[in-house]
Amino acid sequence: MDGPRFEERQDHPSWLLTAVGVCSLPVVALAAIAVLDGTTSTTAAAAPLGLLVTSIAIPLALIARGELLTRVDDRGLSIRYSPFHRSARRISFETIESLERGERRSHGYGIQWTRAGWEYVPDATEGIWVHRRDAASVFIGSERPHDLETAIRNGLHSRW
Repeated sequence: MDGPRFEERQDHPSWLLTAVGVCSLPVVALAAIAVLDGTTSTTAAAAPLGLLVTSIAIPLALIARGELLTRVDDRGLSIRYSPFHRSARRISFETIESLERGERRSHGYGIQWTRAGWEYVPDATEGIWVHRRDAASVFIGSERPHDLETAIRNGLHSRW
């Protein structure tokens, strides 16, 4: 078969970047007040304030660029959560023990480790649990979980 059996791109929810940015504003404001309290010169205060703003801006930029690309092709399943993964994480069909359609177990977005295994969740609450032989399970959030499950099952059956 040429090309992927399934391909999906997901971004973080549109409100997430705004929410994180708004929640960060009080921290920046309080830090600015503390640093610029009048006892230090403006030049001496610029470095700590710049460091604080940078430490907030970099994670915001990563959140803004976050994207999960899920593909199922003849070789198996691949997951790439950019900009956190430089290359796709591959799960070959041979290592898949079972599939389970379900909902994420954590409350958050991004890549997370839970007791159940790894979760890749940019926005969707539903997805597929991929239980692997000799490795941790992986939950892949999907806006089209039925299509993802069907593509993986078809790939599993076609190798026999």
